[in-house]
Amino acid sequence: MNITSMIIITETDIMFAIELKVKLYNYGYRVNQIFSDSDAAVEYSSRHFPDIVLIEAEKAAETAMIDTGMKLKELNPAVQIIFITGTSDPDFLKKAQQAAPYAVLSKPLGNKQLLYAINSAACEKNEAAPTGSPVEIMEQKTNSFTS
Repeated sequence: MNITSMIIITETDIMFAIELKVKLYNYGYRVNQIFSDSDAAVEYSSRHFPDIVLIEAEKAAETAMIDTGMKLKELNPAVQIIFITGTSDPDFLKKAQQAAPYAVLSKPLGNKQLLYAINSAACEKNEAAPTGSPVEIMEQKTNSFTS
């Protein structure tokens, strides 16, 4: 499977970011960069125009992460922003909509939830993406590792 979407991750927890990168790789996606600094992610995006950006949006830094999403949308209106957050605060979720995210995912992040969001975002970008439901795709991937 050849997935051509350019994906970057902006996440302050490097171990979580690496875990995301490995999960996405196992599903056939390639993460081009991981950033712990949102300004660096914006700078990179101004030159490389990623298709999908996963952004950690924690309560303590919610304004900065929403601003990052808005800056990325200004640079490239077609970019698919996916916020990952540990909060279910309705005020935060309302603020997050200012950045017009493709999705807002809750931690703990399940494999099906992640795969569905990425697969849908890739399809939205008219990229070749795995077909089938998230469960079918995960089963295909699991079977390919055990065969």
